[in-house]
Amino acid sequence: MLAEVGRSGPEGSVQPEAVLTTVAEALRAAAARAFPELGPYAAVMPDEDSEILVRLHPADEAVRVSARGARILLSARTNGGGPGYHAFLVSLMDDVAEQHGLRRLPEFEEGDDGFNDETGYFVSRDVDALKSEMATWLAAIARHMTEDADTDSGNLYMVSMAIGTPMPCGIEGALTPMGAVSLQWLRDTADAAGADLLARAAGFFPWWEPGVDEQARVGVGRVALWQFPWHPPRDEAQNALARVALACLGPTPSSLGPGGALTRRDVEELAAIMATTPDSARPPAADGFGFMRRNVKRHPFPGCTLELPGYFYEHDDEDDDGYTKTYWFDDRAVSVGSSLVSGDADDGPTPRELVERYTFPQPGRGKPSGSFAIDAPPLRGHCVLLEPADGESFRHAHAVVERPGRSVSLTITFADPAHASWVEAVVRAVNVHPPEEE
Repeated sequence: MLAEVGRSGPEGSVQPEAVLTTVAEALRAAAARAFPELGPYAAVMPDEDSEILVRLHPADEAVRVSARGARILLSARTNGGGPGYHAFLVSLMDDVAEQHGLRRLPEFEEGDDGFNDETGYFVSRDVDALKSEMATWLAAIARHMTEDADTDSGNLYMVSMAIGTPMPCGIEGALTPMGAVSLQWLRDTADAAGADLLARAAGFFPWWEPGVDEQARVGVGRVALWQFPWHPPRDEAQNALARVALACLGPTPSSLGPGGALTRRDVEELAAIMATTPDSARPPAADGFGFMRRNVKRHPFPGCTLELPGYFYEHDDEDDDGYTKTYWFDDRAVSVGSSLVSGDADDGPTPRELVERYTFPQPGRGKPSGSFAIDAPPLRGHCVLLEPADGESFRHAHAVVERPGRSVSLTITFADPAHASWVEAVVRAVNVHPPEEE
């Protein structure tokens, strides 16, 4: 959705930092008043592009507040939240405009660019037409995906998910803010029309009816819980997801949707996680609600993917040896480095030779306890597992996986020898793409 609120300054232009922040904060405050449970999630955040972001709903990107000459532009995507969220956002704009004496403009043109509410709701306030627009959009998306799936099976698509969302492993169909849907569900939705399509859309969107009611609250909580990483939060965004889920769901949630049913156990588990520190965290139940409980595909670098539990933490490291991405949880850690390889791969050291540089016996290093090779052209690789060094309890594994043009190195740390099979599974699941596919 795009909408614009206008006010002329003393010289025909707004003062970006002061005025934009005032409008953004007014929007956040209005949301918290109208929907108190949303308060823990709603936040105002500066952006790099001289814009102010207002985070309002976990199913959608933040609202963008920016200056356009003498006007203030509010732009937002609402396809994730649904028609109820769209109507809610428009009502917030009404409140802010009235509170600050702003003149609302239904449309605005700037050069070749036009700004308006593509659904028409900003002008018409027709809820039925808004629902129809969003249901039609859903059918079009479903049609596009099923046509693509007919020629490229096995894919998992993303619908209204944030850029950078990890891809769950072992699922076909589409990942949505409310859960995963099957390819058959997409095909049936693509062919649906009339009341059938509206019924499907009502189950797809987390906020279908206008107004703040139980359905809106459960929708927000479900979306937050679906994408929560299931470990004690280490940043504000993760903490906000957990807090809004707890505020909206309550002790006995009742919600059926694409990702299955929410249960009291899910909410109790989240509350327990929030009372735990990262250093004492344990893996979440594997069979609960939320895709981050299970393995997801991580993209530590362009051209490289690996499969790890979604509840692993991640951080970046940079030193004299280069840049690495580390994923960790409890006593397991995976550090990944990547490099481009020039020339013929047969001219350089093999993966085994590279790994053995870090695993040959020497004082202070554990003895090799096992090794395995990867021979899946064009991929090839080698991994060596080491016993703990004298006086240490942690074990290490070193691996290199490569294809012509790119090499990926992994250092895996673990304490429990039973995790050796997990180490092998992680290394064998590494995929390396050629540079030209980036």
